[in-house]
Amino acid sequence: MTDPKINEMRNILIYTPDGVSAEDALKDVNDWSFEELGIPGGHKFCLRNGDTKIAIFKSAENIAMTSNVLPHDSHYDQGKANDALLKLKAALDESGIQSVVTASDKDLGKA
Repeated sequence: MTDPKINEMRNILIYTPDGVSAEDALKDVNDWSFEELGIPGGHKFCLRNGDTKIAIFKSAENIAMTSNVLPHDSHYDQGKANDALLKLKAALDESGIQSVVTASDKDLGKA
């Protein structure tokens, strides 16, 4: 059975060249710091900009994906969460890191 929340998900897929770990590349994102998330049972790492933390998980050596956007997801503020993801996407682009924003139809206003 599919989790109904899957229809509300949005994230950024991050790709690094072969031989470059996603974790190493994410340490050099403009205006964001790569650090441990610090939530027991959660993803290990995040990218942080001010009070915003975007959880990161590695799906392969050179592929990572964003997950929760804190604190915005905790406050059910999808608009601010999406703004933070777009800000991160711009920083990834500026840093020369390949990435793609993915979103459900609901996130794109089509639902």
